[in-house]
Amino acid sequence: MPCIKHGERLIGQSQACATFAASLGLWTSGILGGPADYTANLATEVMMVATNEDLRVLMYKALFGPDDAKAAALADMPKSVAPKLESIERALARKTTPGPFFFSQLGPSLADLALYDNVESPFPGLKKLGVDLSAYPLILKCVAAVGEAPLVKSHTTGGAAHV
Repeated sequence: MPCIKHGERLIGQSQACATFAASLGLWTSGILGGPADYTANLATEVMMVATNEDLRVLMYKALFGPDDAKAAALADMPKSVAPKLESIERALARKTTPGPFFFSQLGPSLADLALYDNVESPFPGLKKLGVDLSAYPLILKCVAAVGEAPLVKSHTTGGAAHV
């Protein structure tokens, strides 16, 4: 289980770790916007962290368990992930800020990083599992932009894409 020890505080579970780390770093940079946007953008962050985990659970079904169950889950993967991906695509279509990211002009937020992780991670990742994402152009645009962000690129070039 992923854990963060920060002073005397110990945080476990991937969603809590991601949120806590963002509260110490990304969110202190102003990436969530001003007072008028902060709460809605924070909700988007939390929504995408939860969706990241939902998609990961679906992908794990194709990686763990009896071979017949894994094969069935892999064959059903495009259909099983479609509702989540369609929802993300709609959220990106409704956003009111320019650029590929969910809401920030400063670079990728936790929401963008969570989506990038779902798509690009080698274990598990939608691309690695062979899911065709061509029906989701806004997702692909966001993921490509995250991959080009200097800090992300410096950690993924030649290494694992899991962030």
